[in-house]
Amino acid sequence: MAGNPNYELDDGDLVVKRVRNESAGEYECTASNKEGSSSAVGTLKVVSSTTVETGPGDIVARVGDRVTLPCVVIYDNNYELTVVWKKDASDVDIGGRFELVNDDSDHSLIIDDLEFGDAGKHKS
Repeated sequence: MAGNPNYELDDGDLVVKRVRNESAGEYECTASNKEGSSSAVGTLKVVSSTTVETGPGDIVARVGDRVTLPCVVIYDNNYELTVVWKKDASDVDIGGRFELVNDDSDHSLIIDDLEFGDAGKHKS
């Protein structure tokens, strides 16, 4: 860590200036003098904030088409993620013509056999 501008010692405390995923791990502090030495170990766990990386945009499609509205989410998989799709501020009922992709970070909404009534603002 010596020479790394991301770490700083402040009166014996280690300061991580910008926490990144690679900052996670075990850190050991060792103090020593002529009387001996002592160490302590601690673990830094890094969690990511939940972010919709790719969300739905404007789509023009025909009645009867199969449409995929993207929703790619970056999140810390140590915590359960809930994705809710809304159309015009109401929850979309998943099932029938509406399918939710649930593949790691992809939580896209697939609408089969598009109908005129499916038009509106869809949000994840």
